[in-house]
Order: sequence, then structure tokens, then C-alpha cells
Amino acid sequence: GVVSAVYPAYEGRSPVGIDLFADPDRREDAIKARDTKTLVLSRPYPLANGYLGIAARYPVYIIGEDGRDRFWGLSVAVLRMDKLVELSGQPAPGVLTTRQFSPYAGAPAN
Repeated sequence: GVVSAVYPAYEGRSPVGIDLFADPDRREDAIKARDTKTLVLSRPYPLANGYLGIAARYPVYIIGEDGRDRFWGLSVAVLRMDKLVELSGQPAPGVLTTRQFSPYAGAPAN
């Protein structure tokens, strides 16, 4: 569960070396993705480079010599919240809050 590679090169502090299964901001989602074998979208959390972001974590399994699935790791796509809001086409900056993007907040408010 330790981040070993990042592409493209990371702006600011790199997340390489972060243990997703030990970090309190990432642990629950990493475990859920691994155990359910499904894509898990995180709540907004502070990224290694200081921005607020969300992560989509997808578990990768390989077939072992015994023919059974073996957890290999996670493929993760990270989205900065400021860029996501900018790309959303909202008419006024700051109108859309990060809580409105939370998977626990329900549908975005008008």
C-alpha cells in the first residue's frame, strides 16, 4: 500500500512513500477498495502538495500460481478540488463548496 510511482511529475511535495493503509486520511478508502474489489471515491482530504482533493482508488489483482486472486496494489487517480470546481463550469468562483462534492453529502445543492 506504499505509493511507489506518480505520473505526471508531482507539483510540490511528492506522495511517493505514503502508506495508503496506514495514513488516516486514506486508510478507510484503501481498505474498502481492496476488500470490495471495486472503485472507491474518497471524501475531500488534504493532498501531499497542500491542495484539497479527492481520490479514485481502484484495486489491482493478479492471478497467483494457485489460480486465486492476489491483491497487487491500487491504481489511484487524484483530482484537485480547485481544478475540479474550475472545470465544472460554475458561474461564480467559490459558489460550490467541497462539502457539496462529498460522497456523504448527497446531491449537490443549487
